[in-house]
Amino acid sequence: MHSNRTIFDFSLIPDDWTQLSIEQAKGVWDLCVPFLRQHGLTLFGYPGYRSAPLPPRSNPRDAFHPSNYEDFVNRLPSPMYPRLTVYTPYSASTYAGIDARGRNIFIKVVLQASNEWRVMQYLSKIKHAWNHTIPLLSLLRAGKWVFIIQPFWDFGWDIPPCDTAGARLRLVKQLVEGLCFMHEHGVAHNDIHDRNILINHDNSRPMSLVGFRDSFRCQLAFIDFEFSVRFPKGSKNSVAPAQCMTPPKFCPPERELYVPTDMFAGDVYSLGRVLQEELEFSGSYLTAKNDCPPPKMEVAYIALLDRMTEIDPLDRPTSLEALQILNNCEERTV
Repeated sequence: MHSNRTIFDFSLIPDDWTQLSIEQAKGVWDLCVPFLRQHGLTLFGYPGYRSAPLPPRSNPRDAFHPSNYEDFVNRLPSPMYPRLTVYTPYSASTYAGIDARGRNIFIKVVLQASNEWRVMQYLSKIKHAWNHTIPLLSLLRAGKWVFIIQPFWDFGWDIPPCDTAGARLRLVKQLVEGLCFMHEHGVAHNDIHDRNILINHDNSRPMSLVGFRDSFRCQLAFIDFEFSVRFPKGSKNSVAPAQCMTPPKFCPPERELYVPTDMFAGDVYSLGRVLQEELEFSGSYLTAKNDCPPPKMEVAYIALLDRMTEIDPLDRPTSLEALQILNNCEERTV
């Protein structure tokens, strides 16, 4: 974590910063501008934003480990708007901006007592093909606060929908691999839903000729570890009391009991619901657009999603078992 030479009194920041309205929080972000500039960061809409250099033209070869000479996201050739032109914060503690090289960044502020930045720091240090945690660019300490700096990826991971079974399996495998990685390292995400998954592209995957989407490679990542729990190394117990803050349609039913539950099984349920929603949306979207017939998924894939969303946590597969089933599906898919 980077330290800082204080250039203003961080005690001026109200203790309830994260609980303020977005309008009220604007004044707090104003206070942080000099501190962030000291670290080469410029907030969206503030002086210097529009005159800053444009991001590098090279797309990242590995979006999870971009070099200093690459952009953070993939863009179409000659993008019209290589930096954000419209941005509305979705909470008081989040904002967007650019780094010293003009690359779009996302900033989230949490208290130092928060577990979120610690979990992200722990996961980001582990280089593994299954690690689908949003990249952590830096952590900036500011008084009792920590600024989490990450690349600005986008939400459109499911738009346009996959037009082949193979394309869907490749996307889904990334998410299940990411879940396996977290669970293998003792982390339960505890808030998986469709808006906590991002894609390493500017906006969504491009709409183009039928079949092109199948070969348009992308990388997905989980975000928002506010409610995550890290269990001790070697612990076989993933059970903890947990109130579900996830949107109701993705929340494991056992969480409504407010009793200790297997949080890994809860993650499996939530991801299963995300994938069921994606499948349903894909069919209705492609049918309505007359773009192409929805890809037919094999029975084993549908059955896997049903198992992942069983009411009884004991009836659900582990994340690793789910991945093994997906691998078998992929081997049988042309």
